[in-house]
Order: sequence, then structure tokens, then C-alpha cells
Amino acid sequence: MTCRAVAGAAGNRAPGGRGAREAVEVRQRKENNVTKRELVIEIAERLGYTQNEVADVVQETLDTITECLAEGHRLEIRNFGVFEVKKRDARMGRNPRTGQEVPIDHKRVASFKPGKALKERVQATASTAMPSPESAPAWPPAQETRETGGGAANVSSGEQGSLF
Repeated sequence: MTCRAVAGAAGNRAPGGRGAREAVEVRQRKENNVTKRELVIEIAERLGYTQNEVADVVQETLDTITECLAEGHRLEIRNFGVFEVKKRDARMGRNPRTGQEVPIDHKRVASFKPGKALKERVQATASTAMPSPESAPAWPPAQETRETGGGAANVSSGEQGSLF
């Protein structure tokens, strides 16, 4: 079962108690996204473990990565990539409304650099699955207006990318 099939199978329930029609709209907007729950379902089916066992392992893995980064360590997973903390120096920024210069403090940010095997796999998949630039929709996506109970709401018609 592919991640795309998992995304479709796991989204059969109406999220947040919504009706069936709204659930379909949510699934269509998030078609290319894979949640942690869907990842757990996929791994459990592939390996034959229970979803609870897999969920515990996935959560512990993410917690460990977070702890390593919080402590300033570099985490390298061969053929996948490197997680590390980078330091951004203090600098002067500009308030876009007033144009006034404002100081921005130094900070640490988490960073991920994909490994060679991951880059190659994504590129091979992207070259067969991605539309050509001529057929791709314009960016930013057009805004459409739909009526809601108290007035109109803007709804983006674009889709988000996916890691899977």
C-alpha cells in the first residue's frame, strides 16, 4: 500500500465532527499531505505490528531527535540525511510598516539536509510525478470566495506539497 493509498483510506472519517461533504473538501485540499497517524498506519501494515506499538516507536523517535537537537547535537542518519542546529547571528531588520530598523536577536534553528539517497529518490519520483512547468498552476493560487454562515470566506484552490 502506498502512502497515497493510506492518505485516502485514513481520511474516510469526517475530521472534527464535520459532515461528509466537508470531509471530502478537507481530503481534497490535503490529498498530498501525510499525517503522523497515516504514517503509523502504513508502517504497521508493512511490518505487521499493531498501530499502538508503531505509534510508540514513531513518537519516541521524534522525541529523541528533538532532544538531540535541543542539546545542540548533530544527528546523522546514513542515506537519509542530517539534522543539526544552526546559529543565526543577531542582525538589524526592518519593520515593513514603518521602515524603522529593529534589532533581531541571535537564535538557534533546526535544520535538515537530505542525504544523497533521499535526494536521488525524490528527484526520480519528482521527474515522473510532477507536471511540466507549462501545465503547472500559477503561483500564488487563485483565491475563490464562498459563502459561510456569517459572510464570505477566501479559500485557496492550491495544493500543498508532500514529503512522501
